[in-house]
Amino acid sequence: MIFITMLIARRRGMRKKIVVASLTVVLFGLAGLAGLAWAGAKVYVGKRHETDRLLPLDQIDHGAWDRLLKKYVADDGLVDYAAWKNSPADRDALADYLETLGRGDPRAKTTAAGRLAFWINAYNAVTLQGILREYPTSSIRNHTAKVFGYNIWDDLLLRVASEDYSLNAIEHKVLRKLDEPRIHFAIVCASIGCPLLR
Repeated sequence: MIFITMLIARRRGMRKKIVVASLTVVLFGLAGLAGLAWAGAKVYVGKRHETDRLLPLDQIDHGAWDRLLKKYVADDGLVDYAAWKNSPADRDALADYLETLGRGDPRAKTTAAGRLAFWINAYNAVTLQGILREYPTSSIRNHTAKVFGYNIWDDLLLRVASEDYSLNAIEHKVLRKLDEPRIHFAIVCASIGCPLLR
């Protein structure tokens, strides 16, 4: 196609202009594709809720999450991802819990302990959802693209009220602002060297 265009252009003395224009179109197309790959695909968990259905963070029920942890986390803190992945009912229970977290209202008056519990549980539940989504996997680092593609820390987003929160946002923009040094012993990163999940 380009060759035919160049032959026609040679006759009209426009060969150089058409080559430049064709290359420009190709380069812009490649830049657009690179931009899409760079950004990574966003994955949303949870659900946005109407503002009249939101609750203060300390009124969110974490019972379902607690039951899942008791079922799939051993005393040594290791998660039985294979069993969890093979249980559609419990994968749905985790998805339902993440939707429940979406009813939380970060702007509503709440207790400091309730705020801390909400965000720690949210961080840990999103992390486990991310691992279950990718399982079987040997490491969470396999899902942390630095340049191109999906990065679990930035592209896995929890919907809470009207906002979307990545794991990085929860850790660095929410939990750190709570000025609670013990968070580093409570949030998990799904690695052997991380704190135990309880």
